[in-house]
Amino acid sequence: MSEEKLVRALTALASSLEQASMEIRQVLTEEFQQKEGAGEKVQQAFPEDLRNLLTFEDAEDAVLIKPRRFLGSENFGKVASIIGKLGGEYVSRGKESFFRVPKATGATTSQEPTEVSGQPTAHYSLEKITWQPANGPSGSYEVAVDDATENFKLLTGDLRKHGGRLSRAGFFVWLFQDGTRIGRKPLAQRKTNEAR
Repeated sequence: MSEEKLVRALTALASSLEQASMEIRQVLTEEFQQKEGAGEKVQQAFPEDLRNLLTFEDAEDAVLIKPRRFLGSENFGKVASIIGKLGGEYVSRGKESFFRVPKATGATTSQEPTEVSGQPTAHYSLEKITWQPANGPSGSYEVAVDDATENFKLLTGDLRKHGGRLSRAGFFVWLFQDGTRIGRKPLAQRKTNEAR
């Protein structure tokens, strides 16, 4: 290969790399700007009276929302409803509990579990599980019976990892002791029943 051909090839390669570099920089900048604005967008989703009861913390991949004080069942239900609409979840940790809303565009939907504290969880959809209405001592709820689907198995596994209960997509979800049934109840309904 002549020196002239080599120079042309290297020049073309350098130009292509420069173009690719600019495109990558643009994509990363746009993603960074979307993530940076996520905290503000999450805050704006709340009416001022609720916003004043909460703190908003920008984490790397999510916005963490913590109550400034005890919310009470009515305010908790309102917050949980908004969080669910934003594709977030409630992370139960006793006095350290919080709400979490993913920042990334195209992040997992509100029906899927997300990564919390560096522990990835399997993906399943609450909406793909067959739920039947039921009644119990604490009021109405929905129940799903083990149908041997992968979705049911993944949800059961996630529930076992979380001590048999968790919150997803605006629902409190629990595993019955027999391990073959799962119950769910909207968070707002659960809190209302507990207040009675």
